[in-house]
Amino acid sequence: MEGFISRRGSELAFKHLCEKFGPSLFEKLPKLWDCLTEFLKPVKTEDGPKDDTSIAQLGRSYEDKDPQSLINNIQVVRSITPHLAEPLRPQLLSLLPCILGCVRHPHGAVRLAAARCITSMAKSLADDVMVLVIENVIPMLSDLSSACARQGAGMLLSLLVQGLAVELVPYAPFLVPLLKCMSDPDGSVRQTVTHSFAALVPLLPLSKGASLPGGLSERLSSSAEDVQFLEQLLDNSLSFIDQSAMSG
Repeated sequence: MEGFISRRGSELAFKHLCEKFGPSLFEKLPKLWDCLTEFLKPVKTEDGPKDDTSIAQLGRSYEDKDPQSLINNIQVVRSITPHLAEPLRPQLLSLLPCILGCVRHPHGAVRLAAARCITSMAKSLADDVMVLVIENVIPMLSDLSSACARQGAGMLLSLLVQGLAVELVPYAPFLVPLLKCMSDPDGSVRQTVTHSFAALVPLLPLSKGASLPGGLSERLSSSAEDVQFLEQLLDNSLSFIDQSAMSG
């Protein structure tokens, strides 16, 4: 309870600072940016990781850091994200690759903190965040060399499905790999991806015919196999529903 009160107080303080200083927040309070980047280092979009191998390298660079200090840094980012002025959001997004790297951290509490932070960022910056998630987190589900990576990816996708709901509709075809992970050798991964896909299913009909989100790489935007599989799944489901209604 004490921890919740302390965290809530910090969130209200960040909200007040964001409202007071607006776009000049980091200029007026440079120490705040220093706090945000104590462990998480900014990565410019044009120089940033292009695949999950680079994200894995970032993740490994944090394995020797104190987990609690890393969690504290991530939680500060999470607390400030919903209240940050629009002009400062690209600057905050420069921390996202490092937070994605923490999704595969060996310490479960770090993975959870990173997943919650990314979900919070996605609520405010859905397109920017989801493009990086699709390009870097979905492949983690197939990383048989690291159970931690698959657990973190499953946890993050579960939180995103719960937190974004209908906002995920344009990205539904790219989340089809969840279905393929229901036979993962790790029990916790199977559980999270199964629950995530079950929550995603009601949203799938809405994605049929929806335009693809901008900013996705050519490799992902041309993922015809998953899109075709999704359409077949929807067609079969709708046919079954129609037949059931007629027989009733």
